[in-house]
Amino acid sequence: MSCSPEQLKDYFLGELSPAERPTLESHLALCVACRDELASLGNTRTVLLSLPDEEPPRRIAFVSDKVFEPRWWQRIWRSGPQLGFLSAAMLATAILIHAFVVRPEGPSIARAGITGAHLQPTASPADLDNRVRAEVARAMTENETKQMSRVLELVDTKLRQSDDRNGQTLVLIREYLERIDKRNAVVAKRVLYE
Repeated sequence: MSCSPEQLKDYFLGELSPAERPTLESHLALCVACRDELASLGNTRTVLLSLPDEEPPRRIAFVSDKVFEPRWWQRIWRSGPQLGFLSAAMLATAILIHAFVVRPEGPSIARAGITGAHLQPTASPADLDNRVRAEVARAMTENETKQMSRVLELVDTKLRQSDDRNGQTLVLIREYLERIDKRNAVVAKRVLYE
């Protein structure tokens, strides 16, 4: 019998008729090239079965599509010299507007008619020191509670993200185990029927 790649492929896929099967098996016992080809087909199948199933892309986009072009504000934001010039121009405009539009009206104490007698301190330095300390302590506790709430929010967010990732990993493991079970079932059927 001569080497026939079509018959070899039919034998590998289990589509060869029972009458031709013994002839091809005796040929395989003698022909090294056909045995190598059969082993290569088996390796190809193993590699293909080990690849994960992927969804085909729903839309193919090209680099020349309008979708990938940055908007005007993204072009300005990404370029350092343009952003620096824009910032300097805005600062200069704000200074000029403030210089010509806003006019100082003079001290408010003079307008109100308050004299030096009204400006004497009403509290002792010890009272002022105590009030300052109390205010600083209150501000520190507010700041600590805000920071603690931010830390707790960040920890909660990270825990949720970790749980999501772990859930996705478990789904992938389940899918992989199902594929292995299917592959084992196919191998078991072949063993039983051969």
